[in-house]
Amino acid sequence: MSLKGYSKEQLKEMALIEVAHELLNERKEPLAFADIVSELKNLLDLSEKEFQEKIAQFYTDLNIEGH
Repeated sequence: MSLKGYSKEQLKEMALIEVAHELLNERKEPLAFADIVSELKNLLDLSEKEFQEKIAQFYTDLNIEGH
């Protein structure tokens, strides 16, 4: 399913790594980490504080994931 198929509420319930996978699958091209982070913040409509609370876990998940 594409990101457009999810509601804002559904996206916010997903782990950032899942949203990032969907984003990259849609784009079909590599993105820099900073660009992924920016896109996630915009897609999920997160405040800076909310995003700062989640970014460390996202980075950890991204490194563990291995994709």
